[in-house]
Amino acid sequence: MKAAQRVWTSLFRWSLAQSKRLPGLRSPKRQVLEAPEGRLGEAGAVLKHAAASIRVDPQWVAQQGRTTLAQARIIGAEGEAMHQIFDQPYAGKVAIQDEVSTSISKDIRGVVDVVDPHTNATYEVDNSPNYVWIDHAGNIVGTTTSARPHVNFAELLPKSSS
Repeated sequence: MKAAQRVWTSLFRWSLAQSKRLPGLRSPKRQVLEAPEGRLGEAGAVLKHAAASIRVDPQWVAQQGRTTLAQARIIGAEGEAMHQIFDQPYAGKVAIQDEVSTSISKDIRGVVDVVDPHTNATYEVDNSPNYVWIDHAGNIVGTTTSARPHVNFAELLPKSSS
């Protein structure tokens, strides 16, 4: 067999017309035709016949589009699930770091959070008294003993870490 002859041909011009009717369909616009020397015409006729006999089934194209969309949704959902798997430990780590930073900041400033058990209101107060009290007018008092400073005062409790 002698060296093959190569000829560029535009036998698939139908692809342009098909792609206008069926968007998203990909087809070659140029094809390389190889044939032994002296048989190029015969190969060209076979290729022309093949190009002329190709028919695109619109139902198949539509089904392929739906299949591709379904696959894209599955891949997207898997990506989101992976994101959640990796994001949850990171979010937990950041929350712990925030809590530690807040605790260090409060220690440096000499303050502590206390809660009114009757209203669930939280107050930031000086951390030197052993007991902290509040009256009906909202006055906050700290003491070193558990004795109530006045009958109108209620004890504020240390806020538990969450």
